[in-house]
Amino acid sequence: MTSATKLRLTLATLIITGGCASAPKRPVIETVVRERYSPNRTIALGAETDLNHHRAIGAGLADIPSLNGHLQRIAARLAGHSPVTGIPISVGILASRGWGAHVTPDANIFVSLGLAEALENEDEAAGLLAHELAHIVLKHTNSDQYREMQTEALRWSTALASVRDAVARSDKDSAKIATRAVDIQRVLLEANTIVVSPAWTREQEVEADLLAADMMLAAGYNPEGLVGLLNKLAVAEEARRISYRTVDIVYQTAESWRQVQEGADLDVWEQTTRYIAAGFDVLERFRKNHPSIDDRLNSLSEYMTRFHMDQPWPDLEVEPWKSRKEEAQPIFDNYRLAAQAEGYLAKDNIDKAASTGMKAIRSPTGDHTYPRWVMSRIRRRQGKLSTSRQNLEKILGSREPSMLAYIELSDILLLKGDDEGAVRVLEDGYARLDEPPTAMPDLIRTYKAVSRDTDAQMLAGKCSLHFKDDEQASEKCRDALVFKPMNAGK
Repeated sequence: MTSATKLRLTLATLIITGGCASAPKRPVIETVVRERYSPNRTIALGAETDLNHHRAIGAGLADIPSLNGHLQRIAARLAGHSPVTGIPISVGILASRGWGAHVTPDANIFVSLGLAEALENEDEAAGLLAHELAHIVLKHTNSDQYREMQTEALRWSTALASVRDAVARSDKDSAKIATRAVDIQRVLLEANTIVVSPAWTREQEVEADLLAADMMLAAGYNPEGLVGLLNKLAVAEEARRISYRTVDIVYQTAESWRQVQEGADLDVWEQTTRYIAAGFDVLERFRKNHPSIDDRLNSLSEYMTRFHMDQPWPDLEVEPWKSRKEEAQPIFDNYRLAAQAEGYLAKDNIDKAASTGMKAIRSPTGDHTYPRWVMSRIRRRQGKLSTSRQNLEKILGSREPSMLAYIELSDILLLKGDDEGAVRVLEDGYARLDEPPTAMPDLIRTYKAVSRDTDAQMLAGKCSLHFKDDEQASEKCRDALVFKPMNAGK
């Protein structure tokens, strides 16, 4: 069945059900003012700083040259047919098994590794990138949405710092607490990746889909690839709902930590659960406000039938993308093994976690953050702090270092009693990645852990100043000061 036939059948259904309201009267690409790109200087960080700040979220970026380069070429081809010229588009791959993508005011597009692996052809990849590019062309990026995004990323980072702090000072049922910590950290890291995606409105998402289809045809791609992408995302929607429920379950688990602790340093545990509960509310709001995939497919189908059915569509391109994916398959496989190892660790099956984790750090992912970070945590659970440290140092010497590795290495140095080294490592990462706000809670926590209260107060003040127009975010900066020196309460 041809694409045209499929869309005509869809249109017939839309006619029966009433179709879509407020459809555009002409192609969206014709309504966009033709001009040269100019970033919003009030919210754009600079392309490299923006990349560095994403290296401080979750497990950072995945180093997959063949796939990265190919996505970059597709994005450049699309940008060449945008009504807004001179967009310095860049593509990065998030080291996340989840499905997601977003674009920043600096015109950096970030695609999760899980979603990249799921794409089946060149046109689906083009559909994904064209949609994100359309948000830039249509000037959807605005200060309110991105300020909220930064606030939520800071919230989750503070929650992660709280978990690390509580585990570090635990001296009761340590294995039980550590196992629960694996669960909660895994969900928090994945959630941290989700909340950095702006919560576009229904109108913005639909408008971006329509302009994406226009640009795809102009650039020689088949818009059926965008339809295929949306169909995949529809399946992922249910998985994301499960993720929300998982966050809720982990929140309940975190509440039980207080009972395990039996009164030790409860303020940290309470703060952790408070952040998780608040973050869960944010994810629920995101789900409710975001348009359903069915709505987007209906709008796109009607639009394509109205404006693009009479022009020829190119065939779907399979081979170029298939070849790039085959080159990247060993990386996908190793990330999957790392996720399995983390799952075994969460179930306290240390031997199985270790054997699986060792497979995950084989070439070509020997210096990738996520597999090495998982292996480091396994070795730490085994009491092998020196080997755990070596895994983290491997990450710091790679082309894609992440703040996560600096934080974990600092924790190990604290455990070894090297307070000066712990602070130096974290300060080095903070400086190397252009002072990402999401790293501030952990640096404040470390200053507090070694009784450098003045430095902690100064950084909390700097954090509050960074978010001076956002009281919620400023409060998160001050909340980080709740952390106590490591010898407190012992």
